[in-house]
Amino acid sequence: MKISRMPAAGRHPGLKGKTMKILVISDIHGYYDGLRAVWKQERDADAILVLGDIVDWGFNPHECVQFCREHNVIAISGNHDLSILDAYDRGVRMPEDGSPYTFAELTLERLTRDDLDYLRALPTERYLTLDGMKICMRHYPMGPETEMHTIEKAAAAHNTINWADKEWKEMTGEDPNHFENRVFIHGHTHQCRILLPGCGYTLLNPGSLAYRVCADSCAKGATYLTIESGVVFPHEILYPTEHLLKMIDEQNFKPEVEQPVRVYMAPQAKN
Repeated sequence: MKISRMPAAGRHPGLKGKTMKILVISDIHGYYDGLRAVWKQERDADAILVLGDIVDWGFNPHECVQFCREHNVIAISGNHDLSILDAYDRGVRMPEDGSPYTFAELTLERLTRDDLDYLRALPTERYLTLDGMKICMRHYPMGPETEMHTIEKAAAAHNTINWADKEWKEMTGEDPNHFENRVFIHGHTHQCRILLPGCGYTLLNPGSLAYRVCADSCAKGATYLTIESGVVFPHEILYPTEHLLKMIDEQNFKPEVEQPVRVYMAPQAKN
């Protein structure tokens, strides 16, 4: 398995997991190929955490939602999930006259009513105790600034521990000083990261099972994390995208939709 520009695995201060193997994934975006490739490797996981953006921008949104339902994952919604629900509520549908369409319209065409109900029921945040760890889940990065798109920036921010304590208390209603085993997990940036700002906090981002963003251009496959008895492991799995590029050719997407997806997929296709 190839690991490039990925964080090193290891036991981190504040993580005191006991016996479970936890699979942490995010930003599936309807890419069932990536989800299937990861699950083939991690079928022995005891729990699955999904950090949002399950649908939109991929060809198999129904299969991705179905996986989450069938495997009883612990999930939250992301901005793309909420955007798809908003589009549905506004009456957005596939054009009947054969005119070009968007991924949102294609996604809604392929989701069932049960799929939409599942997405609508997802919370935007979760707080849970798992394998002895106190875990806060949120799709967007933690931090005092909305423009803080990476957890590197969050970890380097002034008074990092102060905002971490503040957000922990706001999300959980509990005094953070009572816990040493605190884990913030988020998605959204598509960048696989493990960071330690200190004072018992661990910041995790599993990356994405779909396309890569420019900041991680050398990561060309699905990235995710596993937590195994308190040890965090980053992973990358390459999966072919040539057939996905052919599927784009078969669609009648609007140009502003098609071009970005081709750019994202192209580095993977070269492998």
